[in-house]
Amino acid sequence: RLALLKSALSKSNIPKTKISLYDWNKSKKNYSIETIGHFTKRYPQKNLFFIIGSDSFCEFHRWHRFNDILKKCSLLIVKRAGTEKKLAKQLARFCKLKLLKKIRTQNPFSSTYKTLKNNQVYILSDRIKPISSSLIRKKLNKNQPLGGLVLKQTEAYLKNLPKNIKDT
Repeated sequence: RLALLKSALSKSNIPKTKISLYDWNKSKKNYSIETIGHFTKRYPQKNLFFIIGSDSFCEFHRWHRFNDILKKCSLLIVKRAGTEKKLAKQLARFCKLKLLKKIRTQNPFSSTYKTLKNNQVYILSDRIKPISSSLIRKKLNKNQPLGGLVLKQTEAYLKNLPKNIKDT
C-alpha cells in the first residue's frame, strides 16, 4: 500500500502532501483519533483533514471517539454511489446534535477558503470517479482491466502482485 500511495502522490497536484509512517508498524490497535492527536501535536498551526468515503461516514457515529475527531480536524467526505440518502440523514443528525459547524460542497483547496476551521465537513463530489478498493480487488482477481480506476503505472504494479496480497 505504501508503494501505491507513493506512486499516486507523485502524480498528484495536491500541494504540500506528505506520507507519514506514524501508524505503519504499530503492534497494537490504533484508533483514528490517536493518529489525529499525533498530527495535531506535531503540526499545531495546521488544519488537518480526515478523508472518508460517504459509506464509512454513514457509520461514523459508531467510531471510537468520533466526536473528538470532529473537534480536531475537518472531514473530506468522498461521495460514493448509492449512499446519498444515508449520507443526507447522517449529516442532518450530526447538525441537529450540533456536532458540525458547517457543511460545504466546494473544494476546500480552492482560493475561496483562506481560513479553514476544524469541525467542518467538505463533501467532494465533482471530478471524483466512482471507485473503491473492493471494486479494484474484484477486477484484479478476475484478471479484468482496471479501465482508468488507477494510474497506468499503478495498474501494472498491482497486476504483478501475488494473489494473496491482492486480496488485502
